[in-house]
Amino acid sequence: MAEAMFVAQMWEEERKKQQAALTEAAIAKDNEQPNEYLAALENKNVVREAAMQKAQRFTDYKKAVKTKLVSEALKRIYVGSIKNPTPSEISLCEALLGNFIEERGIDNLLEGFKQSNTRFLYMLESSVDKHYNAIMEEVDEENPDTLVIDRDHVREFMDEIEDTEDIDDVTNTIRIRIANAEEDFVNRNEQDKNNINDLLKDTAQRVADARPENDNDYDEAIEGEGGEENPDDPMSGETGGEEINVGEMYDMMHVRRKINSITDRPRSIFDRMVRSVSEAAIKNPELRNQYGDGKGRLDMTKIVESVRCMYGLLEMVNTLKLEKVDAKYIEDTIKSI
Repeated sequence: MAEAMFVAQMWEEERKKQQAALTEAAIAKDNEQPNEYLAALENKNVVREAAMQKAQRFTDYKKAVKTKLVSEALKRIYVGSIKNPTPSEISLCEALLGNFIEERGIDNLLEGFKQSNTRFLYMLESSVDKHYNAIMEEVDEENPDTLVIDRDHVREFMDEIEDTEDIDDVTNTIRIRIANAEEDFVNRNEQDKNNINDLLKDTAQRVADARPENDNDYDEAIEGEGGEENPDDPMSGETGGEEINVGEMYDMMHVRRKINSITDRPRSIFDRMVRSVSEAAIKNPELRNQYGDGKGRLDMTKIVESVRCMYGLLEMVNTLKLEKVDAKYIEDTIKSI
């Protein structure tokens, strides 16, 4: 009997040990499950992120191919319309053109080309589509090493563009318009300068002739035109203990009005662009360094060089009818400088 009870106790203890072992194993398994879930979730996120990156890389590549072809064709016209462009002008033209394409969107531009009544743009869209497809045929989306823009394809594309009948005509038209705008700006400002100098010389002579030592009736004549001294006018009579000659005061006001009539004349787009860049350079220290002459003054040669590029882009957009260039478009362009 005692032996039987001993055996029963042994079996019971063994059963409890086995039960405890099973419980510990179950607990351990339960503890492992969250870690396995998190690992699987993390792996799933990594795979999804990699797939998204691959898709975005391919999308960016397709955009880059179209942008490269369009920018090369437009740059051929744009830079070609600048007479003897300097390296800095070429760099600025490339930057301005790049910003223009990015802001408008390459697909929007191409759709506009396709719908355009301008023969060159219609032909350009067709050529871009043809060479874009040729490039994409050699690309393996799964292999990043193939996502390059072959220079031979770009060269073939540009050769095709060069063979079009319109490209030289368009380029020459824009070049002439830029040259005329700049020449008009220079001539009008030179004329303004000469007119102001002549006015100042004439006034100086009139003032000299009106001095008392010349014994003439200049002051009386001026006063007869309505220039009488007004005791209530702080600009007449005595200032700082010195008497102001009525004739000289009249001439000063006359000169000021004449100069204002010269400088306040309607200005060309090129002229307004020059003024906008000049004003921006005065207000902005960074631009002041860029357009300064090192002696505290603005270097007008540098400013006109930049405006030549800005105006050139505007003329290209207008000539090719890339966008509707109306008064509002011009105003917005000048304000953005």
